[in-house]
Amino acid sequence: MSLIKCPGCGHEVSSKATECPDCGALIAGNIKRCPVCNTLSFMDAKQCSHCGTLFVVEKKTAEDAGQAEKYKNSGNADLSKGSSPTPPKKRSWFGWILLLLLIAAAAGAYFYYQHLEQTKQEEQAYQLLMQCTERELFQSFLSRYPDSPHAEGVRARLAELKNIDDKWADLCAHPQQTALRQFIHDNPSTIHKAAALHIIDSLDWREADSLGTSASYAIYISNHENGENITQAFEARTLAIHRENKARHDSIAAAEIALDSITSAGTSPQQSAQ
Repeated sequence: MSLIKCPGCGHEVSSKATECPDCGALIAGNIKRCPVCNTLSFMDAKQCSHCGTLFVVEKKTAEDAGQAEKYKNSGNADLSKGSSPTPPKKRSWFGWILLLLLIAAAAGAYFYYQHLEQTKQEEQAYQLLMQCTERELFQSFLSRYPDSPHAEGVRARLAELKNIDDKWADLCAHPQQTALRQFIHDNPSTIHKAAALHIIDSLDWREADSLGTSASYAIYISNHENGENITQAFEARTLAIHRENKARHDSIAAAEIALDSITSAGTSPQQSAQ
């Protein structure tokens, strides 16, 4: 800010003042300098009051009047020596457009990253799922990833597991060793494998124990090296062997007695005749 002399009264006034405090003349946006003597004059003056130089007076348009009023209100006119009013800067939308583009790019990158992460998690879940046989896990995968590219394969596997469970239900209702062994052979990774082996073990032990022979126990031991009744089977086979040996011994002894009796009965009449 600088002090100038009012062209109307010569009173010193700020170059940014709206009007002269002494005479009330408009100052901001209404002062110009003589190009010859540098004396200040009002904008509508036709010649310099000091040297008489003629000014080229341009007719003010409505836009010029608006600009002058704007300078008046904002106090942006600088009438210091060697300076001129600065025209208003044109509004540029380039910065805003660039900012919006950056925001859009960041949002796109974020959603793309989220998509990649979800795809990665989905693939990992699928690989783990294929190693399982629980139907609930397959249903949970379809609920979480209904549009997965693996959805069709998961549904097919789910139907297969349902068929296996239905067969297992029939076997539980009518258990048979042969059918149970075939079920395990066809479905080695089924969740019912442990239960099926338990039923087979129980049926084989029941059959061996009902026969009660050393041979029947030996068959159970051969088929169930780690069976639930393996200890009882060894003990029962030992008892059966002793029992069978005793029975064989008693049979042999009875046969010898009978043979001796027959022999004795055959020789007695001969001795009597002599």
